[in-house]
Amino acid sequence: MKAIFRVSVLGLVLFALVGFTATASFAQTDEKAELYQKYTDNYAGDINQRRIAVEAAKEFIKRYENSADDKAIIDYLKGALPALEQGIADEQKAIDEYNRKVKEAEEQQARLNALDAAMNAKEWKKVFQTGQAVIDAHDPAEVDVVLVLAGVGNTLMYEKQDQFNQDALKYAQMAIKMIESGKKSSNDQWGAYNYSFGSSDNALGWLNYYVGYTKQYRMSDTAGAIPYFFKALNSNSDKKNDPDAYRVIGAWYITRSKEVTDKRNATLEERNAETKAETPDEEKIKSLDARIDELVAMEKGFAERAIDAYSRAYANVAEDQKSSQYATNLFNSLKNLYQFRWFDKPERASEANIKADLAMINSKSMPDPESTVQPVFDNKTPAATETTTSGATRSRTAATKTDTASNNR
Repeated sequence: MKAIFRVSVLGLVLFALVGFTATASFAQTDEKAELYQKYTDNYAGDINQRRIAVEAAKEFIKRYENSADDKAIIDYLKGALPALEQGIADEQKAIDEYNRKVKEAEEQQARLNALDAAMNAKEWKKVFQTGQAVIDAHDPAEVDVVLVLAGVGNTLMYEKQDQFNQDALKYAQMAIKMIESGKKSSNDQWGAYNYSFGSSDNALGWLNYYVGYTKQYRMSDTAGAIPYFFKALNSNSDKKNDPDAYRVIGAWYITRSKEVTDKRNATLEERNAETKAETPDEEKIKSLDARIDELVAMEKGFAERAIDAYSRAYANVAEDQKSSQYATNLFNSLKNLYQFRWFDKPERASEANIKADLAMINSKSMPDPESTVQPVFDNKTPAATETTTSGATRSRTAATKTDTASNNR
C-alpha cells in the first residue's frame, strides 16, 4: 500500500528590492573605487550579496562621510540603506518561516509514514498511536486521519475486539464534531485507505451509525445509541435507511412500553383487590380505573411508535432479502405490535391493512425518538397531562376502565 497522506510546503516568495537608479560622479581613489564597486556589484543580488553591499556602503560612509567631494555618493548610500536593510530583514524572515514549515512538514510526513506502515502491518494499537500523533500536530490532513481511525475502530468493534471499543467511540465522535464545526477534508475523499466516505454527508451518516452500533452492541447502552441511529437514518448517506437501525429503535419503544405495561398490571391488581374488599372504596376504584385507562393509552402511544419503526425496518430490507429469516422476524414482530395496538379492534390488525400501511411508510417522516410520546385515547379526550418517569407526557382522564389489554409483543 502506498503512503496515502502527503505534506506540501508553499514555495518561498522573495521580496522585491527597490531599484536604485541614482548615479554619482566624483573624484575617487583606487580604494574608494574598489569599495564603491563592491557595493554596486552586489546591491541587486541575492540576500548574501546584498549583505555584502550593505557592509560596503556602511564602510564607505564611515570613511568618507566628512569628505565634501563625496557628499553626493554619501547622500545616495544613506538614502538607499534603509530599504536595502529592510528587504534583507524581510527576506530572512521569509526564509526562516519557510525553513520552519519545511521542518514541520518533514516531521509530519514522518508521522504519516509511521501511520501508513502501521496500517500496512495491521498493527492496530500502533495505528491509533501514530494517528493520534498526527492529530496532535494539527495537520490539514487531521480530519481524514480521524476518519480513518474511526473506520478502523469500528471494523475492530464489528470483529468484537472489545479492547478497541473506546477508540472506536472516541474517534467517531471526534470526527462528527470536526465535520459539524466546518472542518474540511484535505483530499476531498473524506478519509483514506478503505475508509474514504466520499462526502461529508456520507461520513456523518456512517459516523453516527458507528457510534450507535458501538453503544448498542458493544456497550449495552440502547438509550445512548438511539439518538445516533436516528441521525444516521436522517442523513444523506449510505445508512439513511438501514433496517437494523430502525429495528433497534422499534425494540427500544417496546421496552419502554413494557415498563408501562408493568405499571398497568400492578394498578389492575390493586383495583381488583379493592373490589374484593369487604367494603370497596368506590372513589378509589374510579381513580384506579382512570389510571388504567391512562396507562393503556400510553401503551398504545409506544406501540404506534414501535409500529412506525418496525414498518420502516421491514420496508427497507432489500427485495432479494424479503424471504430471509431476518425479514420474517421483522414482519412477525410487526404483526404482534398491530395486534397489541388494536387489541380492541382486531380487524385493524389484518395482514392486508399492515401491508397497505407498509406501502406508505417511507412517504412519512419518522418521529424523533427523543420527542414526547403521546398517549393514544382513540375516541376519548384527555383532561390533563403529567410527566411519566420515562420522560414522556401522559394524559389523565376519567374515562371508564379498560379491563383487558393484550401484553402480546
